[in-house]
Amino acid sequence: MDRGVIFRCPQGVIFARPLTLVHIETSSDALPWPKREERMKRKFKLRHSTYENVFDVKVGKVKKIAVCGTSYDSQGLKWGDIEVKTIREFVKEIWEELSTIDLMHQAIP
Repeated sequence: MDRGVIFRCPQGVIFARPLTLVHIETSSDALPWPKREERMKRKFKLRHSTYENVFDVKVGKVKKIAVCGTSYDSQGLKWGDIEVKTIREFVKEIWEELSTIDLMHQAIP
């Protein structure tokens, strides 16, 4: 994973890597999956130019990740261009990336 910049804003959490912007939306509701899909698609309904205007950067690609559900295994579920991950899968991905980094040598004093 490339290092980047994290923005917290009304649109959720945005992580910008060089040329790739990662838009993450989360939900801990107990709605049925079809309702979650409908809700998440509304949250991600932003034009490419909106990302560029909000963050004042040139964006090549926008990766969209919906993090929802605790016990369900997403099994590669996608809602259009939105990647769906469970909370467990998302945290595991972060943990695996962090375990490759020597935090003591990369800490800023």
